[in-house]
Amino acid sequence: NKIEIINFSINYYNQTLELWKKSEGVGLSSSDDSDDLEIYIQHNQDYSFLALLDGEVIGTILAGHDYRRGYIYHFVVDENYRKQGIGKLLLEKSLTKLRDKGITKCHIAVYKDNMEAKYIWEKVGFKFRYDLDMMSYNLR
Repeated sequence: NKIEIINFSINYYNQTLELWKKSEGVGLSSSDDSDDLEIYIQHNQDYSFLALLDGEVIGTILAGHDYRRGYIYHFVVDENYRKQGIGKLLLEKSLTKLRDKGITKCHIAVYKDNMEAKYIWEKVGFKFRYDLDMMSYNLR
């Protein structure tokens, strides 16, 4: 069976949400409902992707930019399909598209206690920013 990488499609929302819910380290919020996600995807269609196996979502990456910096969210590979290069394909596709757009730096937020994710991100070349702390403001 061949894994297919496609542009993120809201048609796979239910499968995607189930994958995110069962994946450790994925923080979900009201902005992950189908309407908000559809708006995000419309603006970032070229940077966000799904990995499909026989029509089933087994991996996701939401990526986009603000014309200055790239951002990655909800980068997940189903635990049953990890260590097969799927994550690498998703990440390379998003980073290549961001680079082609002229984006020179990309960020990802990782939970402080998610040591596995930190290890993986460091391994692929992401650097910790010890000089910054992320802060959020809820507009809803």
